[in-house]
Amino acid sequence: MRGLVRGLPRTFWILWVGTLVNRLGGFVVPFLSLYLTRGRGLSVDQAGLVVSLWGLGLIGAGPLGGAIADRFGRRAAIVLGLGASGSCAIALGLTQRIELIAGYTFAFALFGEMYRPGVQAAVADLVSPVDRPRAYGLLYWVINLGFTVAVVAAGLVVDRGYSLLFFLDGATSLVYAAIVLALVPETRPRQGREKGSLIAGLGAPLRDRVFVLLLAIIFALMMVFWQHQVALPIDITRHGISPAGYGRLMAINGALIVLLQPIISGWLARFDRAHALASACLLFGVGFGLNALATTAPVFGFSIAIWTLGEIAHFPVASALVSDLAPVAMRGRYQGWYGMTGGLAAAIAPALGGYALQHAGRETVWGGCLAIGLVAAAFQLALGRGLRVRLAAARPA
Repeated sequence: MRGLVRGLPRTFWILWVGTLVNRLGGFVVPFLSLYLTRGRGLSVDQAGLVVSLWGLGLIGAGPLGGAIADRFGRRAAIVLGLGASGSCAIALGLTQRIELIAGYTFAFALFGEMYRPGVQAAVADLVSPVDRPRAYGLLYWVINLGFTVAVVAAGLVVDRGYSLLFFLDGATSLVYAAIVLALVPETRPRQGREKGSLIAGLGAPLRDRVFVLLLAIIFALMMVFWQHQVALPIDITRHGISPAGYGRLMAINGALIVLLQPIISGWLARFDRAHALASACLLFGVGFGLNALATTAPVFGFSIAIWTLGEIAHFPVASALVSDLAPVAMRGRYQGWYGMTGGLAAAIAPALGGYALQHAGRETVWGGCLAIGLVAAAFQLALGRGLRVRLAAARPA
């Protein structure tokens, strides 16, 4: 444990604590599709479209948040995103009109993810390259520690009404914003400070061929991952499992990350990063593919455990790899485009998964996830040489 936490600066730990506070109130996203169908009476197709608006908000959040972090500073991006998203969460819990629900869902995602490139860039500012996988692993670990508590608590709170979930989620975002405003100094390096318009150089990361190929693989993988937003909860509850039971099943995801992340992160450090990411693709494909055989809670739980191992292998390594590829002045924008890739998948995958589940059947959804995972793993291995060359060239600097 001493080896896991030593050497990381105080500001990193303030961000770590703030992230924990925020994630302890992360109630809205895991239960959004159930809120829309059960709490507001939308059809499965309508719920899929509204959740896709949440994904659409993620698309703009990454590049915009990254540009703000590079141009105006990490604190500005974090405080603006958290403050606005907290307000949107509360408003979303109060409204009943479908057009307002759709609008607030989009805004909640846009602002709710805008702060992430600022946090990710701040970690790269604060932590040396050799320690970044460990730092991002700790950050991802605390996200899931909060998620584990939040998803179980939400399953209990939801019996008292969905609105309370939104109020608590919004309040914790506002608390995190206050923590950053009061305690976190600006971390943007002087050589990374730019002048000019906000959109200047916004698309510069897309001229990095290796980075773009990495994003393409991540996009395919996220198309699989985001099926846990609509297709998975609806498929689980169609088999007679209650919303509270679904919450307990999803808690397996957070609990395994909390228990295994520190161990597996140290073990993964011994391997080439391309191999680690290819293994994650394989685990995602197999884990979601197993849902085609699932009809009971234990089998669903086993499939969740498999793709959770993919999460543990993928997200901290991918975040560190993006930071290593990024020039100092573009850390926010690289992280923003990385976040946008997940958002683009989140915009497409819920609607596509909901439609396929409704009209083509569960076997098509989960079989497609297996195929995408296998293909993504093969392409990740093929990209490995290019990544190794880039990292070797960047290491002296």
